[in-house]
Amino acid sequence: MSDQERNETPSAGTVAARGEGAAAGGPEMAAAEPADPAGPTICLWLRLQGGCWDQRLHNTLKKIIAQAPPLLGAVGKEFSCELDLSVDKYFSLTLSHASGFFAESGLELDFRNPKIHLSGIPKAGFDGPLTFLIRDDGSDRMLSLEKPLYIAADPRTLWRDLPVEDDEGYPVPDEAVEARFLDLTGKVFLAASCRGRYHAHAARPRDDSFALDIDPDTGWHFIAVADGAGSAKFARKGSELACATVIRSLRADLAAQDEDIAGQEDRLRDWKRQCAAGGDSDPERDRDFNSGLKFDAIVHRAVYAAYQAISGEARRKGAAVRDYHTTLLCAAFRKFSFGYFFLCYWVGDGAMALYNGNGGVLVPGIPDGGEFAGQTRFLTMKEEIEAEAIRRRTRCAFAEDFEALLLMTDGVSDPFFPAEKDVAGAENWHAFWQKTLRRGFEDNPGCPRVFDASLPPEERARALRKWLDFWSRGNHDDRTLVLVL
Repeated sequence: MSDQERNETPSAGTVAARGEGAAAGGPEMAAAEPADPAGPTICLWLRLQGGCWDQRLHNTLKKIIAQAPPLLGAVGKEFSCELDLSVDKYFSLTLSHASGFFAESGLELDFRNPKIHLSGIPKAGFDGPLTFLIRDDGSDRMLSLEKPLYIAADPRTLWRDLPVEDDEGYPVPDEAVEARFLDLTGKVFLAASCRGRYHAHAARPRDDSFALDIDPDTGWHFIAVADGAGSAKFARKGSELACATVIRSLRADLAAQDEDIAGQEDRLRDWKRQCAAGGDSDPERDRDFNSGLKFDAIVHRAVYAAYQAISGEARRKGAAVRDYHTTLLCAAFRKFSFGYFFLCYWVGDGAMALYNGNGGVLVPGIPDGGEFAGQTRFLTMKEEIEAEAIRRRTRCAFAEDFEALLLMTDGVSDPFFPAEKDVAGAENWHAFWQKTLRRGFEDNPGCPRVFDASLPPEERARALRKWLDFWSRGNHDDRTLVLVL
């Protein structure tokens, strides 16, 4: 990115050179060696046989170095190049000295007259000249030639982590971690959210939010995850209000209708049986059951309440509702005698998935892309709070038991599900679960600890937070992931 900064050039240190000329010349040469140079420098002694220093030799060496292949490398990647200084049989070169740059940068200099070989795995970035100082053994003449050397810095080191410059009345912490043991199910809530590299680099606040809740009287569990729009001035407040309000409304409504829902457990069991027999979701069948049990109305009131909370805050602030644009993914689930029932709603990007424990994956919705790349739909759009729009985004699901329920913002989903169609593919979710979440990354092994049930939930949640620092080129948004395991 244009606002990234390059690393400083590494300073000089001890000599790192080997080869037939490293010890040649003896003590008598030491006094003639130049002071240890600060940059990458190779000092050579030139010995002529039957001739003397002349401009022709100067020009030939200059041409050889100039026409050699570019010296290009990258931090953490194998680097290898060779420079052949062969001119004719009447002169020879001996390595006198090499600057400490090579040892500090992870490169090894190997000299075999008249060839110079550089190899290794660079530790730090560099952009500047590699200097060749060639001293005539028979005179005080010194030839100084340069060859550009570019070692691309590790992009991870170029990101700054700056405090928020102006929270505009809505302060939020840079990260949030929460863990809860679910006594009613024997499972755990694990949640982590962090400010993305882009926001940290630009001194902007985290726009993601999440909320968790449990109603011990009814057995309902609640999760909400929201991603405030990066272009919206007060998006972080919009996402916070959306999560808190939708859960508060769902909890109140489901508690108020607890007797009705419990009294229709047979109806839920029948619905579960039909869903299992029918395979894919049948919108008409689901709508019939949904309406009879009033789940559509419960979700509608919760989503509308979230919109109203945001709208009221906008009026108080003297701002527009669009200044609080946010996505919203939420789920309420409860354990019945026949298994688990899930009530889900999803507007905007991000992703949600249910691993049912039998090798199946259910994705209760689809991410929303806008007309142009990078666009999405938001809870705060008026057309999204119409009854039909909310009903269309509401999903119900069943499971005898489940291995995991996942809700995430697009800062997590985009690196692994780059296209909308990828989110719908069960194979993609299995790959994400087995190869990414459970195993972690070579340079970020924190996530496997999330699945260690012998650890306290708080420690497992901190491991999840650590995993959110994974590196994915071009994906530096805020990241939020909530797991039920």
